[in-house]
Amino acid sequence: PSLVAPASRAPSREADALAGDDELVALGAAATAGAGLVVTPPIPVAGGPAARINTDDQAVAWRRIVEFVHGKGALVVARIATQGAVLGALEAAVQRAAFAGFDLLLLDPGAPLHTGTDAESAAADAAIEAAIEHLPAMIAAARARWRPTGWIAAAVHDRPATRAAVVGHAKQLVRAGANMLWVSSTGDITMAGARLPAAPLADRLRNELRVATCVDGADALLPDLDAAVAAGRADLVVAARMPSGTRPR
Repeated sequence: PSLVAPASRAPSREADALAGDDELVALGAAATAGAGLVVTPPIPVAGGPAARINTDDQAVAWRRIVEFVHGKGALVVARIATQGAVLGALEAAVQRAAFAGFDLLLLDPGAPLHTGTDAESAAADAAIEAAIEHLPAMIAAARARWRPTGWIAAAVHDRPATRAAVVGHAKQLVRAGANMLWVSSTGDITMAGARLPAAPLADRLRNELRVATCVDGADALLPDLDAAVAAGRADLVVAARMPSGTRPR
């Protein structure tokens, strides 16, 4: 199977909606196109206009989609958005994700944008910063409820200006039970034009911490994605969509 994993974008939803045909078509099409692994849109624990997994009905809806994708020969990652989540609610969501048949759990607190100076933007960034700080505890709690042999990935959003702190945080995530670090980066001025700005950090974490890494490649070209895996910089790359030229299974 291809080591390029497409990540679906969240369709417009009402709060507390069930996952439905939009998710089934997006994830199923990616699996049919040759992806060995597909990634759900963010599934919020604490609410928001997106398909969630906080009730039994929501878990059953996701199970239908997971079974369809499995029928196409691909695995499915549940991308759980942890911003605003509290212990207890997270564990319940993890148990339902296991029931739904997801193959890998990705806990993602989000990345601060720091694009606005108004109170609303500052509050949003503060909430994400808090979610990042609490992610090791979330990983440990999820590990206690996830399948014993199941993998848990933790999102790591690079900050080149404070790289040492990012690496230290990543170490905490691994100690808490993360099997994979899911690395993304917008880069900085020294990375201008880089097609895979997350690759350097993923490479460092993979070699220093001896942990599997995934690089968020966004809209990178297929040769760049293949090269990151072939060079040992990452074990997996994720893209916004299946790049043209992806080899089918």
